[in-house]
Amino acid sequence: MTPRNLLAALAILAGAVSPALAGKLGVGDPAPAARPKVMLQGEAVTKLDDSKTYLFEFWATWCGPCVAQVPHVEHLHRTFGPKGLVVLATSVWEDDQAKPEAFVKSKGEKMSYRVGFDADKAMATQWLEAAGANGIPHGFLVQKGKVIWQGHPGELTDEMVASVLDGSYNPTKAAAAAKEEADKQAQAMDKFNALGEALQAKQWDKAEKLLAEVLPFVPAEQRAELADGIRDQIALGKGDPSGVYKRIARYAEENKDDPEQQNAIAWDLATNPIFEGKRNLELAEKCARASVKLAAGADKAASLDTLARIRFMQGAKDEAIKLQEEAIKVAAEELKPELQATLESYKKGVLPKVETPGEVDDEEMK
Repeated sequence: MTPRNLLAALAILAGAVSPALAGKLGVGDPAPAARPKVMLQGEAVTKLDDSKTYLFEFWATWCGPCVAQVPHVEHLHRTFGPKGLVVLATSVWEDDQAKPEAFVKSKGEKMSYRVGFDADKAMATQWLEAAGANGIPHGFLVQKGKVIWQGHPGELTDEMVASVLDGSYNPTKAAAAAKEEADKQAQAMDKFNALGEALQAKQWDKAEKLLAEVLPFVPAEQRAELADGIRDQIALGKGDPSGVYKRIARYAEENKDDPEQQNAIAWDLATNPIFEGKRNLELAEKCARASVKLAAGADKAASLDTLARIRFMQGAKDEAIKLQEEAIKVAAEELKPELQATLESYKKGVLPKVETPGEVDDEEMK
């Protein structure tokens, strides 16, 4: 993997161990009375029928994960609609009704369930905010007027929905399981916060211990990336970058035919503050030259810009200027002013700042 700075690594962990819901609306409570003020498709749900089970789902066109759930919600609608499931998806946290309206129309039969628009924000307030749900997609199952489940709609498997419809689903047992999971998430957040504080305080041994305690709470598909990112931080903090650079070199070799990846590695090695004082400019130069060789057209400008910076850092000022001039020649017009400013800085013998987390001071090389 490529090296990750502290903020990026912690962002993975923060997303992996989200805090539990802390709202007033929960399983066993009466369903809120709010309904979408505007129906974009299908009949409105005015009165709850005790013979039906309702899935109130919340989404938005700007929400990628919400859009990704449309096929699943459509599947639930088609599979269980004939068996008593009523699906009502409400577009929330959107000001322009035309956007969800156009989206639903574009989906056609691939989004055939009822869809509403929360024009007066009542659905967001009485359902999502009341439940402490600060993210979407989010759904509520309602049966006989009461909430019997809430969570991410992707959690609604065929087996679970079937058990809800045939009466074998146990909301009390499910709520207990949800509480147990919430307690685990709270523990994870405590450990996550402690890990972040240890890393910020450069308490590397403590951070290493806390990382081992945090990893079991992280989804398996994110665990390796997080672990590598944090361990890289710890190793660099301890002054031993050897393992980090070996991993980067392996990653570079695995992506030897990809100019964008080669350039990204080279730029990270040259600019990321975590490498300050122990940069491997030899590896950075190798990747940058590979990127220049592989890139074509206007895309080559970024590779040349990276290589110029690295050569300047290595003391080759004249070569850096020539490379930067090449970058300007092949660059898209909108990028030329920025590249020109960098060139002028090289001519003055100054390495320009780059916008990175934990930005370091200008370096001067004459």
